[in-house]
Amino acid sequence: MMIQPMSDEEIEIMIEASDSDELCSAYSEMLLGCERDPENRIWYAPWKIKLKKDDTYIGTLSFKGPVKDNVVEIGYGILSDQE
Repeated sequence: MMIQPMSDEEIEIMIEASDSDELCSAYSEMLLGCERDPENRIWYAPWKIKLKKDDTYIGTLSFKGPVKDNVVEIGYGILSDQE
């Protein structure tokens, strides 16, 4: 597997494509964090999870903001057809 942070444009596409108000809100917050703090955008941006062998997109992961007290919280999701 490999992970890559999403660009602002990719985050905007996810917001537009989302049919969940909760996800739309979460991705919007992430995008706002990227825009407000570009030097630390990797802590706000969702990351793509892909298979290395064929570049297949299988899910996302994200941090809940920058490290605080040497701790970071990570969330992730794998597409149901990839589990």
